[in-house]
Amino acid sequence: MTIAPSEVPMPEFLHYLDDCKFILVSNREPYEHIGGPRGIEVKQPAGGLVSALDPTMRRIHGTWVAWGSGSADRETSDEAGRVQVPPGEESYTLRRVWLENSEVDAYYHGFANRSLWPLCHMLIHHFEYRTEYWDRYRAVNLRFAHAVADEAERCTGRSMAWIQDYHFALVAEFLRAMRPNLFIHQFWHIPFPPPDILRLLPSGSHEALLRGLLGNDLMEFQIDRHALNFLDCVAEFVVDAEVDLNDQTVRIQDRKVQVAAFPISIDFEKYHQMALSPQADRLAQTLRGRYAHGSRQLGVSVDRVDYTKGIPERLRALELLWSEHPELLGRFTFIFVCTPSRTNLPAYTQLEREVGETVLAINRRFGSPEWT
Repeated sequence: MTIAPSEVPMPEFLHYLDDCKFILVSNREPYEHIGGPRGIEVKQPAGGLVSALDPTMRRIHGTWVAWGSGSADRETSDEAGRVQVPPGEESYTLRRVWLENSEVDAYYHGFANRSLWPLCHMLIHHFEYRTEYWDRYRAVNLRFAHAVADEAERCTGRSMAWIQDYHFALVAEFLRAMRPNLFIHQFWHIPFPPPDILRLLPSGSHEALLRGLLGNDLMEFQIDRHALNFLDCVAEFVVDAEVDLNDQTVRIQDRKVQVAAFPISIDFEKYHQMALSPQADRLAQTLRGRYAHGSRQLGVSVDRVDYTKGIPERLRALELLWSEHPELLGRFTFIFVCTPSRTNLPAYTQLEREVGETVLAINRRFGSPEWT
């Protein structure tokens, strides 16, 4: 029996939000309306953030502010871009922000993913900066701040905003100016770079980015090292900020910003029970029967095609394994499940081509009619 999220007992800590309007902000929306030959269909975009946070939003009945990316999103929303989701349950509000293709190209594909993403992962050979990217990033962040402020204004009681990730480094500062009493916090899902890497952002944009994040009451990172990198950057580039490394706080303009690590995990119990289920066993046997019957061994990985995932390195490791241990030929199969990602960026299309060519080369070298 499958239990819908609304039927699962609410964790105790979520009762803190009972009398609070909770506003979540992310680039990706949790539900897209797509027009097709069979009419309008609803699709939930793939991604860890949506999978992790949609069940919580369904339980606390908040508002999710995100880019309206679906082809039928406008016709299914009201004049303010609001729609109740999920379809049939309608347990929370989705507030869509409309972006032109040129804005998505510069704000998302440009500054977020050609500038910030490689810097934060310290892969500076992929770093690209253009003034147009930065200008559009600021403009889109301001538009999202206005949308959040509007949703907070609709609330008669207590409210808070939770901003997600590197797409919105400036939203908190803009929002602070509009709603000074709003509690604002932000989770930075990717690594945060040390000062010598962040300074590669030119024209003062590195300081502006830090000041934007200091608009939060709480800055959240995955691990302590990322939080300390952030504090080091603030100490070096924001001259009017007082950083306390012991307490991991920043004092700026008579406000205190708390900085801390809050590691995100999967729902272990959920996946543990799934792994023990008869259905999982049947699927595993089907997979083994197709690719690793008898005494053969099977390895599987699932990734986006991204240069931070180490897919070419893993392929070269397998090539080395079969080179040095030919007795494993025909006895060990590895399956790469690779989802194309950001295919309009040259670095990603090149990587996808490299992965495909490497797989073909390995199979030509080691494969046989009975085994690849």
